[in-house]
Formats: sequence, C-alpha cells, structure tokens
Amino acid sequence: MDADRFDTLARALFTTRSRRGVARLLGGMSLVGALAQLGTPDAAAVCGKVRTTKRRADTCKTSADCCAHARCTSTGRCKCKAAWADCNDDGRCETALGTEANCHECRDTCEEFEECRPEFGGKQCCRPLGEICTSIDQCCFQGGNSLSCRTIANTKGALGSCGFLEPNTQTRCCIPPGGKGGSEVANCDCCGDGVVCFGTCITKACETQCTRSCEPGSNCGGCEGLTCQPAPEQGDENKHRCLPA
Repeated sequence: MDADRFDTLARALFTTRSRRGVARLLGGMSLVGALAQLGTPDAAAVCGKVRTTKRRADTCKTSADCCAHARCTSTGRCKCKAAWADCNDDGRCETALGTEANCHECRDTCEEFEECRPEFGGKQCCRPLGEICTSIDQCCFQGGNSLSCRTIANTKGALGSCGFLEPNTQTRCCIPPGGKGGSEVANCDCCGDGVVCFGTCITKACETQCTRSCEPGSNCGGCEGLTCQPAPEQGDENKHRCLPA
C-alpha cells in the first residue's frame, strides 16, 4: 500500500466519523485492490482465430491481430502459418505439424490461391485450373493432363465471360491446345482463346474443325489435338471426322 492510501485510511479510522462511513471506505479500497489484481483482459483471449469446420476465419488488418502462430492473409483473414495447424478445430494454431500423427492435412498449411489435393499417393497444396500462377510447378496435376501457366481469354465461356477481373492480364493455371480435361461448359480451363472439343482443348481457330468430316489421313487443318478418325456413330461405317486423339 502506498503512503497516500495509508494516510487516507489512517485519517478515516482515527477521526470522528460513523462506523458506516468507515465500512464504506474499507469496502471501496478492497474493490480497487481486486480490480488491480484482475488487470486488463488477456490479449490472447480476444485474438483472431483461423477457419474451423463451423466458422469462417476472423478478419484482421495485420498478423498481430491473429492468435499465436497465425498470420493475416492478403484477403484480411487469419490463417495458420506454415508448419502450424489447428488440430482440435478450435480456431487456434497450437500444433506444430509432425508432432501429432492425426494432424497432417495440407489444408492447414496451404497458401493463398491453393487447394489441398490428393496427388501421388499423398496430399499436396497446389493451384487449381483458372487460379493465378507464376510457374507451372504451382498448378495441380490434373490426372495426366498437359498443364501450362498462361493467360486465359475472358471473353468466352457459357455466359460469354470466364469471370476474371479486368484487366485480365495475369497468367493462370490452364490446359494448352491438345491437353485433355477442359470443362465442356465454360471453356475457361483452356489457355488463351482455347475451346473444348470432347474434353480436349483446341485453339479457337480450330473450333470449326471439331467433328468436321475428313478424309482418312487428313491432318484436320493442322489443329493440335485433332486427328481424322472413323466415326461409325454418325451412321456410316466409312465416315471419318476430326476428333480428339
């Protein structure tokens, strides 16, 4: 107790005043002491948490707003730092990866733009088709597809647009001409102005060659990914059309 508080208490006890007044003074000082012991709320108790199976990640402005071992992403949400994970789904990154056998899901450590995909007998963080990339190594392996990291034209797709923000100049994970796996609906998985012909990406200039009648041995206009093949489903056993190899 400091000198000023001691003097105040002494005056209250040894000067003429009612018992009720002394009781009020002592009670007030006890409350002050209790509040002082409580102090300010623990900052860790109100820190921003990461995404769980039941709630979105908390918003943040800097990594200091997030709980321990978490960082603030460019989208303004808290996320576990690399090598740390939320194993008990409480929104806190309390477990160093590799220390618990049941905590190796790559979703805990995938960076922005990435997804957790099963690849080569395990799990890997990678960027799906249509996502921004700077190298083909960042793109998800598409089960045998050819992949590339190029620009994708925005003026195509089921509704005339792939939905990329303009100016659409960023390179993205995509399927080059001759590669398989493009969406039949949007064509937006194909690099550049590419379109889909029965699951294979071809250039826009070759769109008219898809299913076009051809003579055996024809090169189908030199279109990559198309060859002249028998097409008995057209009703003529001798009919040939340009189709994906």
